[in-house]
Amino acid sequence: MIERLGILGAGHLAGFVAIGLRASGWNGALIIPDRSSAPAFSEAYRAKVVQDAQTVVDQSDAILLAVRPAHVEGALSELTWPEGKLVLSAMAGVKIARLAALAPGSQIIRAMPISAAAVGASPTPIFPPDDAAEA
Repeated sequence: MIERLGILGAGHLAGFVAIGLRASGWNGALIIPDRSSAPAFSEAYRAKVVQDAQTVVDQSDAILLAVRPAHVEGALSELTWPEGKLVLSAMAGVKIARLAALAPGSQIIRAMPISAAAVGASPTPIFPPDDAAEA
């Protein structure tokens, strides 16, 4: 069970997921790094703001990657990844092999939610299948 979900990339897609999680009754912690969008995201979705992306990784059970694909290397290359950390990539076109190189030792899952996630109606493909990610 994921009780603490870190989010890297607090834009529209992450917001849709956060709305859907909160509407479903999920009361876990959403954790985001301190960026310019953090105050608004925190207020809207009851997210905890922490110092930086490394703290998000360290304090979360799983990470939702929702950065723009062009920014993935800049967002991940300086981070240290604990062995087995669950990483849910919502970035279209970014292959698992590329993510595995940027987040060595982590468990990479691709998930492609859409805006309907906000109302709990997003058909979200998950690959490879994973019970924690699906829950």
